[in-house]
Amino acid sequence: MFVVFGEGLGPPELVPATFPLPTSNGLNGTSIRINSGGASFDAIMVYTLSRQVAAIVASSTPTGDATITLTFNGAASNPFPVRIVRSSFGIFTVNQAGSGPAVVQNVHSESDRPINGLTRAAEAGRVMILWGTGVGPVSGDETAGPLAGDLAAIDVEVYVGNRRANVLYRGRSGCCAGIDQIVFETPAGVDGCYVPIVVKTGDIVSNLVTMAVAAGGVCSDPLGYPVSDLHRAAAGGGLRVGNIGLSRIAVRLPIPILSIIANIDNASASFNGFNLAQLEASQRFQTTAAIGACTVQTFGGSTPSGLAPDPVNANPLDAGPFVNIAGPNGPVQLVRRDGFYSISPDDYFTAGQYTADNGAGGADVKGFRAQITIPTLVTWTNQDSINNIERTRGVEITWTGGAGTFVTMLGFSTPMNPAVSAAFLCVERAEAGRFTVPPHILLALPPSAAAASALAPTGVLAVGISGTPVRFTAEGLDAGYLSYASVLGKTVMFR
Repeated sequence: MFVVFGEGLGPPELVPATFPLPTSNGLNGTSIRINSGGASFDAIMVYTLSRQVAAIVASSTPTGDATITLTFNGAASNPFPVRIVRSSFGIFTVNQAGSGPAVVQNVHSESDRPINGLTRAAEAGRVMILWGTGVGPVSGDETAGPLAGDLAAIDVEVYVGNRRANVLYRGRSGCCAGIDQIVFETPAGVDGCYVPIVVKTGDIVSNLVTMAVAAGGVCSDPLGYPVSDLHRAAAGGGLRVGNIGLSRIAVRLPIPILSIIANIDNASASFNGFNLAQLEASQRFQTTAAIGACTVQTFGGSTPSGLAPDPVNANPLDAGPFVNIAGPNGPVQLVRRDGFYSISPDDYFTAGQYTADNGAGGADVKGFRAQITIPTLVTWTNQDSINNIERTRGVEITWTGGAGTFVTMLGFSTPMNPAVSAAFLCVERAEAGRFTVPPHILLALPPSAAAASALAPTGVLAVGISGTPVRFTAEGLDAGYLSYASVLGKTVMFR
């Protein structure tokens, strides 16, 4: 199933299709033709609306470069290019934006299949049903109704954390045309509130989303919410949360003769109230990987500033006009803009102790004060040997030091003049000393390109530290968290 966005695509009110689904005759004046392999094929219509139309690529459509043309009431759009492949799974998510927690059910019985969530976590061995679209082609009349059946010939791999799950079924759901289910068993050895899930078919990976895994049904992990906070939210009181993050990304630039390090420092803060539904749909921790695993985010353009905002609209809290940060290099102040606090100070976040406060506070959140210490970086021991990374093979990273902290590994890649780029974040306990970023994570990044200056590629790999967030309290907050991350990287080629 795919969705076309635009203007004047269909009627002003949504019109859904019913079985048999229309093709050449269109739906309420809207039809779509796909030109592929030198021939033209009708898409199978699902719904139509003036700004959004959904359809299904018929299983008989050839793979390869193609164009799509939409026609509404006799007026045809310009053809636009797409690529059609045999299998490319897209995972449905609770926030309906393709990010954050997945639409995945815990199977307790035939009649008891709740959607997985922070307070409905899965345990090891639990059978799960993952919902999405794009497993691959089927045989039969797709317009007449759903064609359920295991597509065992398609090699579908499901990874929960970095562990491969046992897949029991991959194919159409019994409810709907073009909507698929992947049934798998939760692997042992993973735990956390935001454990990443990704589906791989060949060298194509899905969007990376999350699920909750815990033995007791309510998840907890050092980098997420404690169980007590989730119990409070589940009891109907919601959760009022403050988050303050300090970060440095330092990149060593391969300038001939010189050794230049460019530092990108940032401090940000947000204060929001969530009900349980908002909390479980939010991507609040999506940029923080579960321990021993990785997460991936895609974004527009060539820098992470193109990251899409969290689609879940929490209730912003007034914590005052500013947040102060004081550290070894003096004070800086985060000023509130549109309910969010941020600043990018120059060359600020070195190792040392930092204090955050908001003075007297605001209407909702009164004054608080919190302290955190940023230690010295770990030693990235195989840094010099990593220059060209084959995405299909994975890459091992080794380090020493950092006892009691977490090692953070950040990778970023962009093609030249990109419409979309991607970055991954992996976290491991420092005591492990090594971590392998697996192919199903690296393949989510586009291949790097050589920069126009020919001095450096457009990929970056960085290794550093983060710690367990320091919890602070304030009148008007149920929980406040002060955290840091500091990494040192180099330019590389992701190939």
